[in-house]
Amino acid sequence: MTTRTDISEITCKISFARIAELNRSALTLLSERLHPDCPSWKKSINELPTPEKLVAEITANCKADESYINTDMPIKEMIFRILLTSKNKPRTIGNLHKLLTGTWSTPVKPITLSQSSLVKVIELDDYYGFELSE
Repeated sequence: MTTRTDISEITCKISFARIAELNRSALTLLSERLHPDCPSWKKSINELPTPEKLVAEITANCKADESYINTDMPIKEMIFRILLTSKNKPRTIGNLHKLLTGTWSTPVKPITLSQSSLVKVIELDDYYGFELSE
């Protein structure tokens, strides 16, 4: 995966199949990131819609919330939430890198990883179900 000449064009998204391979529940991961304005907020796991519908709820209700993603979060959590607020559409490494190092990096908590380091972080994920594609 990392041998590609233009690493910035590799894409990343959340894979529900990958989450299942990791013996995790997509519904649980997503429900823990619901906003109080989401229709499924506080519903039990049995009452939740499909993961795809939860992603749509999160996008609709959290995209404009400036506090939904913050610099106190680990980088993988930030990536997960960036993908959730964009309907889980594949994002390029270049775009994720720009958001992390430009938008979310602060003097108090600088984010200084390279694009190749970002790919490694995503490749080593064993929790969020990230999937890279060339």
